[in-house]
This record gives sequence, C-alpha cells and structure tokens, in this order.
Amino acid sequence: MTKVLLASSLITLLSGCIFVPKDITYFNEQCQTFNKKAVLDTTTAVRLQNCSDHTCALMLASTGVVSAASLVVSGSIVVVKNVVYWKENRSDCKSQEQRTQGEQSESNHQQDSQSEISDIERS
Repeated sequence: MTKVLLASSLITLLSGCIFVPKDITYFNEQCQTFNKKAVLDTTTAVRLQNCSDHTCALMLASTGVVSAASLVVSGSIVVVKNVVYWKENRSDCKSQEQRTQGEQSESNHQQDSQSEISDIERS
C-alpha cells in the first residue's frame, strides 16, 4: 500500500512537467571570458482538467512516464553539454593565461630595450 501511495504521489507531483535543457552564459572572473553551462528547466506540458476516473488515471500514468523519460534524456544532454563546455572553458582559460604571460614578457622586453637605449643615450 505504501508503494502505491508513494508511486501515485510521485506521478502526481511530476505529472505535466517536462524537463528541458537550457544554456546559461556567465562571466568567469578568473579567466576573463564568457562561459556557458547547461541546466535543467521545467515546463508544464499538460494540465489535467475534466477527466473521469479511468481516463484521469491513464493520463496521470502517461504524463508521469513522459516526465520521467524527459528527465532522463534531458539530464543526459545536460551532462554531455557541461563536459564539452568544461573542456572549452579550460582551453579558453589556458589560452588567456598564455596570452597574458606573452603580453607581460613582451612588455618586460620592451622596458629592458628602452632602458638599454636610455643607457646608450646617457653615454
């Protein structure tokens, strides 16, 4: 009896909800880049109104199956997208660090060459 009650309340809570992947863009302060991440979003698919006993039970069961399936499929999509975004973010951050280090070393080289010129001019 408790299993039936638990299953029916779970189906009732999930009924009509469909899970969809959604992309979010945010700014990464450390790398100074805009990054993406995927999250799950919910939408209401079907509202149950004016149904009789047997029809209502069938609709609840079918929407529960659909929402569970959409959770599994969309959750898998979100996981795969986040792995890809994570790899992109790592490469973007590494290239940004290399670019910053290159600019700093170039700036230091220019300062060294300017100090050499000024030493020559002083002579």
